[in-house]
Amino acid sequence: MNLHHAAVVATSEKNCDQFYGDLLGLEKQRARRIPAELMNAIFAINQETLAIDYGNDDLLMEVFITTPPEGRTVSHLCLKTPDREKLLADCDRMNVPVLRVAKSDGGFIAFIEDFDGNRFEIK
Repeated sequence: MNLHHAAVVATSEKNCDQFYGDLLGLEKQRARRIPAELMNAIFAINQETLAIDYGNDDLLMEVFITTPPEGRTVSHLCLKTPDREKLLADCDRMNVPVLRVAKSDGGFIAFIEDFDGNRFEIK
């Protein structure tokens, strides 16, 4: 299993460019708008959100430009496993809730939470 990316929140693209680009030296790789419906299904935040990836060969940061409502967050770690279906089946067996959100290509995005509420995307 590998760490695929870490996701955090920022209040502006300018802040992101300065911190992740200028200070940390990460390359701005991709920016995209996440539809409100998808944000709501995954994070219970019903607003379209800009997400920007900053990275290099060793690190990928997914930064969501938003101010989440009180009690909501988009912060998570994304873990890449060689057998996602086995891991998700193990989660079901151990009563670890799995959030499966359908994608337009017929696949799904999977999230799990540990017993203390930390969220992990599973690839």
